[in-house]
Amino acid sequence: MSKQLYISRGTETVYLPLDQILYFEADGNYTSVKTKDGRERVFTYQLGEIAKMIQRILGKDGFRLVRVGRSLIVNLEYVHVIDIAEQVLAISDCAGQYHELSASQEALKELAAMKNDLINKGIL
Repeated sequence: MSKQLYISRGTETVYLPLDQILYFEADGNYTSVKTKDGRERVFTYQLGEIAKMIQRILGKDGFRLVRVGRSLIVNLEYVHVIDIAEQVLAISDCAGQYHELSASQEALKELAAMKNDLINKGIL
């Protein structure tokens, strides 16, 4: 069973298994999450607040959810393509979900180095 992140919004609590989260994306004072089932949920939390929830709830297990620049938190498991020159980050579950996102070259360089390091260490 995968670890779960939970996010309360009013009287509703949304439970998100870690292995189902593709990415979070900021939009002003709101943050949306895309999941493997193709759904998108919008929360009235800024991305920084979501990052704090991930740390508080998941602790060291939350390392797979990585902040990329100011507007994204991505699940490292689903990072499919990092194109630094074109500033494109592709997220895919290799089973139908494919999303191209934009990020700064610096953020993508850091992400690529982090993912490569975790792969080389056998963690991913």
